[in-house]
Amino acid sequence: MVLELPGQIVTIAVGEHEFILAAARRAGITLPSLCEQGWCTTCAVKVLSGSVDQSASVRYYEEDRRAGFALICTGCPRSDLRLRAGAVEEMRAHRDAHHLPVPRGTRASRIKGLPEK
Repeated sequence: MVLELPGQIVTIAVGEHEFILAAARRAGITLPSLCEQGWCTTCAVKVLSGSVDQSASVRYYEEDRRAGFALICTGCPRSDLRLRAGAVEEMRAHRDAHHLPVPRGTRASRIKGLPEK
C-alpha cells in the first residue's frame, strides 16, 4: 500500500485481513485515531486508488465509499491501495453536505499532530 503523508510518500505492507492503521503502526508510522471502531472519522483517508473493506466499521456509509473516503482503523485492503492521510476535515464536510452524522470533538484542530485545512 502506498500512503501519502504531508511531505512524504511511504509504502507499507498490509495483510489481507489486517486493519490499515495497525499495519501503519507496525511500520512505525503514527497516524491520528481516536475511537478505533470506524465511528469518529479521526482516521479518515482519501482513497486515491484501490478499494477498502469497511465491514468492521461501526459508522461508515455507502456515500463515504462513493466519495472516496475510508476509515483506516477498521479498514482492510481489498486491492492495491494508494491513500492520502489526514482527510478528517474533508470527510466531515462531505458528511455535513450529505446530512450524515459527524461525531463531536473530531475537528482537526483538536487532534494532536493533524494539520487543519
